[in-house]
Amino acid sequence: MYKRRHFTTIGLVFLILLYICSYIDNGISRLMACSFCAAVSIVCLFLHLFALRDAAREDSHIRKDVIAQYASSSSIPLIIFKDNAEVFWMNPAFTEAFGESHEILTDSEMRELALGTKEDIRLHHAYYQRESSEIQTAFGAYHIVRLLKRRSSRLRQQEIDSRTVICHIQIDSFVELTGSLPPAEASLLESKIDEKVAILADQANAMMFKYDDYKYILAFERKYLPPLMQSKFRILDEVRELKTSEGQSPTLSIALGTSETSKRSGTFALSSMELALGRGGDQAVLKTDDGFTFYGGVQRAVESSNKVKSRMISNALRLLMEQADDVMLMGHSAPDMDSIGSALGLLACARTLGKPAFIVLDKPNDSIDLLIRELEHSQAYHNIFITPEAAQERIDSHTLLIVLDTQIANMTIAPRLLSLTDNIVIIDHHLRGTHSIEKSSLFYHEPYASSTAEMVTELIQYFSDRTKLTPLEADALLAGIVIDTKSFSLKTGARTFQAASYLKKAGANTTTIRQLYQDDLSLFVEKADVVSSAHIENGIAVSFCPPRSRSPRLIAAQAADTLLGIRGVKASFVLCEENGQIIISGRSLGEINVQMILEGLDGGGHATMAGAQIRGVSLEDASKALIERLKKMGMLDQH
Repeated sequence: MYKRRHFTTIGLVFLILLYICSYIDNGISRLMACSFCAAVSIVCLFLHLFALRDAAREDSHIRKDVIAQYASSSSIPLIIFKDNAEVFWMNPAFTEAFGESHEILTDSEMRELALGTKEDIRLHHAYYQRESSEIQTAFGAYHIVRLLKRRSSRLRQQEIDSRTVICHIQIDSFVELTGSLPPAEASLLESKIDEKVAILADQANAMMFKYDDYKYILAFERKYLPPLMQSKFRILDEVRELKTSEGQSPTLSIALGTSETSKRSGTFALSSMELALGRGGDQAVLKTDDGFTFYGGVQRAVESSNKVKSRMISNALRLLMEQADDVMLMGHSAPDMDSIGSALGLLACARTLGKPAFIVLDKPNDSIDLLIRELEHSQAYHNIFITPEAAQERIDSHTLLIVLDTQIANMTIAPRLLSLTDNIVIIDHHLRGTHSIEKSSLFYHEPYASSTAEMVTELIQYFSDRTKLTPLEADALLAGIVIDTKSFSLKTGARTFQAASYLKKAGANTTTIRQLYQDDLSLFVEKADVVSSAHIENGIAVSFCPPRSRSPRLIAAQAADTLLGIRGVKASFVLCEENGQIIISGRSLGEINVQMILEGLDGGGHATMAGAQIRGVSLEDASKALIERLKKMGMLDQH
């Protein structure tokens, strides 16, 4: 049977012939030709009308077939499109979901529905599985699309709740904690911690296994995780309350991971433990597919009296230097005395091995300006500084790049250098973050240390008997320790004083050190203005640097330090604007963890000293973000 378009075509052809016949000269022939063409045209016309009737019947037949075929699926949205993506028919379930005229759906959604190839499609804030089929007729193809709604949110949640959570628990610095205790007391302390962990396991309906004197592993369903999160892992506080006879408090590092598979959950848990230990312990770290979440972290990292690690790191560093053609030393942007002092210390180590060594420096700042002048005036330090651009030209696969006083790539002076060599050493004392440099040949991280200068001073002592510091190098290293500890008042342990003693013997002069970080009158006045304009609430001081400050970063840091000297102030935050970004300096006396606060603003640091750099916002917006963060953590009133 010809399709209707064929009849129409034939009819048009004969009409054209009829028109041509009108020009035939012979009257009889013309009459016969015209009569024949007219007859054929009339027949085609009638056939076309019959075809239209059949098409209507076909459509009606298709409707009946489709409705009958999917009558049992009346609750499932169904729509039929013609071959040109024109809507032919839709069932009541479809109109109920998307409207009589599908006004809820956009044109692009309808086109995707008709012609798309995706099995999963999102329509009107819901996800559907798209099933399509096709009916061929004499009058063309009809596309049938069914929308099967994905499993209900309830079923989805049940699946998530049934996932496995792998949890590692470790007693921090257990050997140091119990080493000086009588065996009976050490055993009693361990049993009390065992009891606390067992209670946690019971609350989570968990399988628990203790595989070392101070290590545990738990496995439980994810549905038991929310109560632990809501309590902010209360076990951290409970264990910290267990005092030894020497007045020390044990702490735990808790690492959790959960994902779609148990294997992936285990991998996540190991990553969490690495972060928890790198951040000083006494905290819980949870890793999911959405990222990391931190709880606790109120206790200062416990200093280890064992220096075996320092000796091993020093030996490894010497080996890496010996294998390298030259050494580049790089700190964080806007380097301070800790960063530059550490670089000078390792410069002395490279000099011992006869290796060319350079310190990457873009431009001096007020915090190190006096030291840089002293170095430039000395022939011994001629050409030791190299710009980031020159460093990029010189560095190659045989260069050893040492990153000091930071572990975050975008906070270094020249992040580009990290991609130009695989020989990277990282030495840092800041708490481990989620954006640490991934690749390194050697990673030396001690969050208990007062400063990177303290860590480097220990490394120098084990590096070589031939390594000798100049008085200026010793001054710079000791200045780094003094500034980071606020003249030995914060984060100062026995090893800090031991490092200071070594530097004093090496020729460090406390008077010279004092001069290295003295302020001039203008900086002192600016700092005083910042302090005097501070707003104090609930023991938290917040202030701002004046616009067009000469050294806003330095002013912010020093003003935050000074604010801690005001009675009743437990923590301070000073904001400033520098080079199109907002700098926040946070300081604390120890009761408030400023690192945890500024971490929520993509910052980092220590519990008592931290900072953040925010781009693309105004000073006012950054201030609002800080205030909201403080309110969220319950440190400021919600008003």
